[in-house]
Amino acid sequence: MIEQAEFAVKGLDELVAYTRDGDEAAADAVRRIEKEADEVRRILVDELNRTFVTPMDRRDIFALSRAIDDILDYAYSTVDEMSVLCVTTNSYLQRMTSLLRDAAEEVHLAMQRLKDHPGVATDHAQRAKALENRVESVYREALAALFRARRSRSASWRCSAARDLPPPFECCRPWRLRPPTLLVTLWSR
Repeated sequence: MIEQAEFAVKGLDELVAYTRDGDEAAADAVRRIEKEADEVRRILVDELNRTFVTPMDRRDIFALSRAIDDILDYAYSTVDEMSVLCVTTNSYLQRMTSLLRDAAEEVHLAMQRLKDHPGVATDHAQRAKALENRVESVYREALAALFRARRSRSASWRCSAARDLPPPFECCRPWRLRPPTLLVTLWSR
């Protein structure tokens, strides 16, 4: 799990670079690191299934490994959604990814300390949770700013199918075909 946590830190380093610079190489690195981390997890699960005695309950090991895997899964989906939805970076995204990177580092430290110093590992896990809570606060700030900006532009909102999106969103449709009508986006007139 230490190796898995190392991959999480590397992946979030690249996510921070992507949200800071919009660098496609960093986005590709997030995708690559996530796939490499998935392989590390598959090996861990295979070893767990072949081991009779484990240092802690195997369900706990599996759940912890899954939680670490989720860190990179979310980083991967963030990169993909930013690309598909043509989301440009902003200070809120940069703050959130920076906090998440710090949380990943705390998870990594927790994994390193778990065997010999479980109390210290717990402290690091609590710090990671506190950082996650800070991310939630920044997320709410970003939503509030988005709604304030929308209200200041227009009091009327409308729900539109993706085919009706204004020109700045054309990059989301490079194939120039009508997208499925299920893709619905809010935008102001």
